[in-house]
Amino acid sequence: ANAPTLRFFAQLAEEAAAQGYHQVVPHGGPSRTFVLAVSFDLRLSLREVAAANSGRQGGLVVRAPPLTQPVGHAYALGDFKIGQLVQVGGFRLLLSDAEEATLAWQEGRPDVFPESDIRRVLGLRAPQLLEQLRTHRAGLAGAFGPDGRMKGALDIDSFLRLLRAASTPPFDPLAGLTLHEAFTLFRAFRELEPIRNLVKLGTLERALELSGRLWTGG
Repeated sequence: ANAPTLRFFAQLAEEAAAQGYHQVVPHGGPSRTFVLAVSFDLRLSLREVAAANSGRQGGLVVRAPPLTQPVGHAYALGDFKIGQLVQVGGFRLLLSDAEEATLAWQEGRPDVFPESDIRRVLGLRAPQLLEQLRTHRAGLAGAFGPDGRMKGALDIDSFLRLLRAASTPPFDPLAGLTLHEAFTLFRAFRELEPIRNLVKLGTLERALELSGRLWTGG
């Protein structure tokens, strides 16, 4: 079956680099925010999100080429993921987030989007991630209780900040995870709240421990 139109939120690459790349971009915030639409035949269109008090009206800035015109680039569907840098017209962009429907569709196709496969992410990353979190425990204020177990609940922005704090920059900015893998991990263990999604760190820690034992045969 053909893919639906995939929609990603994006930020200008130079603005993303100035902010460290690894964060969720607030839609319509001080940075320029775009929505990239990717059709099943890889025709790309780009619109800018209007931002209050910025002077930017928003609207379509790159129109998808007609079906009779060659696409003109060498992207594959699997190239479109959170954290990817892409060139669309005259814009170099970092894909910083995606619509719920897009992420759910990618998770159902791990052969095309391996970083959306939670089993792969846990199998490859769980032991290292758990070690990183515990090694940097002293700097993770509020994430561990007196018993040494993880506690509390975090939204996606706070979760990414936790991963950065448990990293050894600049080579390991998200505790060994790619940005898309971090989203996959968060989504797998989040709890849907009325206003925002949260991941309970105790639940995540137990999942990482179990996955680590299964992976190492312990």
